[in-house]
Amino acid sequence: MLDRLQRSLRPHAPWQPPAIDLTPMPVRLPARKNGSRRVSMGTRGHNSSIVVDPNDFLAKELESGIEHDAYLVLTADPKVVDIACQAPPIEWADRDGVIHEHTFDFLVTLEDGMRSAVMVKSADKVRRAQLDSFAAELARQIPDDFADAVLLITREDLPEWLVSNARLIRSARLDKPCTRDASILERARSLFGPVSIEELCRPFAPFGARSVARLLYSRQLRQVEPGLIGPETVVVATSTAEH
Repeated sequence: MLDRLQRSLRPHAPWQPPAIDLTPMPVRLPARKNGSRRVSMGTRGHNSSIVVDPNDFLAKELESGIEHDAYLVLTADPKVVDIACQAPPIEWADRDGVIHEHTFDFLVTLEDGMRSAVMVKSADKVRRAQLDSFAAELARQIPDDFADAVLLITREDLPEWLVSNARLIRSARLDKPCTRDASILERARSLFGPVSIEELCRPFAPFGARSVARLLYSRQLRQVEPGLIGPETVVVATSTAEH
């Protein structure tokens, strides 16, 4: 029997790879939105990247890994409606009255119309260069029509679980509309209480996790405890008053 099986698996002719499908496939690339500061792409020592913003579906440039992580977290925040990368420079005066220019990493607009100018730096650099004092000085001098506040983000504000969750949510936001979202939300509401994501999505398995991510973003579901989103994560349907 083994001999027969071995003979049946032995090819009668040399294996040939399948023909390559050369049918043209149209791909629509997102439009590029350049910031005011040129980002060096592919430069040694610079973890630069190009990302698509789910708020306006434009491709934007980021010049460092920590800036990329901060950007992911911003795109996963439902209060953020617009993110300008490499914001237009502003002028500020030092103690001697000398005028300088500063370019913020992001200019973020919130759903209530407030705008925050965002600086993203490593925590060591913030402490070493006293950048918190510098950020406070910029906050005192920024024009009212530019931003309402200055926000300083460091790696300490970006734990791995938060960045991982943000990466999932941003990715799910880029999907095409899915009718499964409404079905999962209806099931969550019918359960009248907290439920794990695994149990919530059981009737839709193996699908559903990305729908949950979108429902968390839209605030129709709420994560009961902060932490990495996974099958065991407990969520609950929110009421309109909680939005």
